[in-house]
Order: sequence, then structure tokens, then C-alpha cells
Amino acid sequence: MKKLVKNLVVILIWLGIWQLISMFTGLELLLASPVAVLRAFCRLLKTKSFYAVILTSTYRILLGFVIGTCIGIITGCISGKSDMLSSFLKPVIQLMKSLPIAVFIIMLLMWFGSKWISTIISAIIVIPLIHFAVMDGIKSTPVKFLEMAQVYRVTGLRKIRYIYFPNIYSRFYSQCKTTVGMCFKAGVSAEVIGLASGTVGSQLYYSKLYLTSDELMCWGISVMLVSFLCEKLVLLLLGNLNRKIVK
Repeated sequence: MKKLVKNLVVILIWLGIWQLISMFTGLELLLASPVAVLRAFCRLLKTKSFYAVILTSTYRILLGFVIGTCIGIITGCISGKSDMLSSFLKPVIQLMKSLPIAVFIIMLLMWFGSKWISTIISAIIVIPLIHFAVMDGIKSTPVKFLEMAQVYRVTGLRKIRYIYFPNIYSRFYSQCKTTVGMCFKAGVSAEVIGLASGTVGSQLYYSKLYLTSDELMCWGISVMLVSFLCEKLVLLLLGNLNRKIVK
């Protein structure tokens, strides 16, 4: 209860600061007040298109997250078990990790168009993070555990379940906690640049174009809330998976 009250007080303070800044600027076009944003939110919630847009962007971004996670697990396992393949994959993974995301967005728009741009960009964001988490987990597995498994002739699946998985899980969990939010930020940014129709990114662009800062804030807050909920859902699923595997 104390934590809840503290959080509410902090939120109210920041809302007050936001209201004061909006009043001092005197320009609702540039910075809408919290009250104006709330009104816009209520207006948007009454429209079917709002839910369609949110669901479209969420589906495409989460699809990219799932695809990127699967690819990252596969490449991480390969790199963790083979130094030669690790060296072979390293330039591609490093490119995904280091090259500015805007470069990928522009190149992908030239090649594939804007429809699935957020999915591909989300996958590109996830792959290197999951790759290194899995690879490091495998490489840091204590040798004595593997030697013991060999002595007692532990099967491959049991070795993965009881030796590799516990060592990988904490790193994997931590990266998933980070990547879900990153996927939404990068995915929506890609939608804005690519003007993908029927997505949050396109709505943000039109809000900027028509100077409707209240709707701009509404879409931004909506993305933040959906990202938060998706992150909690992913972590909940991972926690349940961990309990079922290690029990």
C-alpha cells in the first residue's frame, strides 16, 4: 500500500509539472495539457479504428520479437558449441548490433516496402541480444558439470534441461525484459518512417502533420502501456516455463 501511494504521489507531481509547462507555453498545439490528452484519449477509445491500429502494430511487433528470439536462440546455440561457426556468424550479428537502425529501415523500405517493416526491425533488434545471452550461457557452463554428465551418461535432452538451461535462463530472462520495450520503440519508429498504413506509426506521423499534440501524446502513451503489458506477459510465460522445466 505504501508503495502504491508513493507511486501515485510521484505520478501526480509529474502531471502537475506537465500541466504547468503546458500553461506557461500557452500553446496547446505544441504541448497539450493532461486534461486535453485525457479528452482525446476518451474520444479515441470510442472509435473502432483505435483498437484496430493498436492490434495491428502490436501483432507485427510481437511477431518480430518471436521470430528474432527464435533466430537468436538458434544462432546462440550454434555459436556456443562451435568456435568456427561463432566466428562465421560474428560479422552479421555485430552488424545488427552496431549499424544505426535508420539504415536498416531505409534499406528494408527499398527492398520490401512498409507493410512488415516493424516486424523485420523488431527481429533485427532482438537477434543480437538473445544470441549473446544464449551463447554466453552455454560457454560459461561449468566444465565439471559436463564431465559429470558424461561419466553418468546423461542423455542430450536431460543435459540441456538440467545443465545448460539453468545457466542460460537468467541471461535470457534479463534480455527479454529489455528487448520487448526496445522492439516497440524501434518498431513504431520504423512505422513512422515507412508510413505503414493502419499502424500506430502512421497515426503519430499524421498527428505531427496536423499539429494535434493531444492525439500524439495519446498514441505515445498507448504504445507505452501496451509495451508494458506485453513485457509482463512475456516474463510471466518465461517464469512458468522455467518452473515446468526445472521441477
